[in-house]
Amino acid sequence: MLAGMERIYNSSLSPDGKWIAFIWHRDKFCNIYVISSDGGWPRQITFNRKATQFWWDEIPRWSPDGSKLAFGIENHVYWTPMDGGLPEKISGFTARASNPRWLNDSKRLVVSVEMDEKEQLIITDIDGTWPQLLAAGEGNNRDANPSPDGKWVAYTHWPLDDLNRLEIRVAETATGKNRTLTSTPGRKDWSPRWSFDNQKLAFLSNRSGFA
Repeated sequence: MLAGMERIYNSSLSPDGKWIAFIWHRDKFCNIYVISSDGGWPRQITFNRKATQFWWDEIPRWSPDGSKLAFGIENHVYWTPMDGGLPEKISGFTARASNPRWLNDSKRLVVSVEMDEKEQLIITDIDGTWPQLLAAGEGNNRDANPSPDGKWVAYTHWPLDDLNRLEIRVAETATGKNRTLTSTPGRKDWSPRWSFDNQKLAFLSNRSGFA
């Protein structure tokens, strides 16, 4: 569709399958575009978004209803409506934020923020008001993945007392109550993903000796 035009990466299909968001590295910038899945010319979403290594860049995230797109720009989280408009900053309440993940209402997101030199998880609305702490403590919390019903967020916890251990944890969005599902010294479990019925989690692990 756009072959041979510098690097195109981190594509993301909208929930209804009609649109594809992607990052296009050209002219010294890595901007976000949206194109119809039927083809055509893409619409530019961001402008003058600084280039970074593509393996560090984040995939643009569609809201469940397909009306919004969330993404990172220079260590902050932004969103834009699909019916037009400039990107709006969500994470003005913190110095550094990344990895937005939409909740099922398409109005709130789970965002990674830097607090006390650790990576923590918060819930916020698209205006960045009244952020709610979801996962904190002595370690880094990352790779948030909300359940389809929006009641839980699974994530990876990296404790500071055992840097060879990664744990799978879940947090209840309504109360912030956290529960540890896997925790074995020296073992790494990461990248939790929900089943469609909200009842199961698949994840990566090195328990067999391989990822």
